[in-house]
Amino acid sequence: KQTAKISQSAGGIGLAIQNNFYVESNIITARLLEASAAGSIAIAPEMPLIRKHYGDKVLYVNQSDSTQELYRQIVRHVEWVRNHPLETKEKAQQAKSVTEQIFSASSTLKSMIRYHYESVKEGGWSLKETEPQPEVGIIIRAGGRSLRILERCLDSLKNQVYKNVRPIIVLYKPLEG
Repeated sequence: KQTAKISQSAGGIGLAIQNNFYVESNIITARLLEASAAGSIAIAPEMPLIRKHYGDKVLYVNQSDSTQELYRQIVRHVEWVRNHPLETKEKAQQAKSVTEQIFSASSTLKSMIRYHYESVKEGGWSLKETEPQPEVGIIIRAGGRSLRILERCLDSLKNQVYKNVRPIIVLYKPLEG
C-alpha cells in the first residue's frame, strides 16, 4: 500500500546509483535521466554535475559511504517521500523539466549542431588527420548485378571522409554487363 501511495503521489522513486567510475568522473548516467523523465523522484549520488543542473530537485546520497550507510540514506529518503508527497511531486516535476530542457535528445542535438557550426566558423574543427587512421577493410559482395552498381559502390567508398579504406571485393557470381 505504501508503494502504491508513493507511486500515485510522485510517479515513483528512481534509484540512480551509479558505478563509482561515473561518480568520480562526474558523468550523469541514463538512470537519473530515465527516472526524472518518467516523473519519478530520483535518489542520486552527490556529484557536481547533478547538483549544477538539478539542485534540490533530486535527493542525494553519498555513494562513497559504506554499503550500510548508503542503505540508511536511501531508507531515510524513502521515508521523506512517504511523509512529503506534495513536495516530492513538485521536485519530481521540476527534475523532469530540467531533463526535458537540458538532456532530451532534441535539445542535445540542437546544442551539438550549434557547437559544430560555431567550431567550423571559427576554424577550430576540421577533418584533418591528427593521428594515423587504422585501415578499415570493407567487404563488397559482387556478382549477379551490373558492373555499374559495383562502380557506384567503389565511388562511394572513395568519396568518404575516412580515407584509409581498403575494398575487398568478393565475386560470388559473374558480373553482368
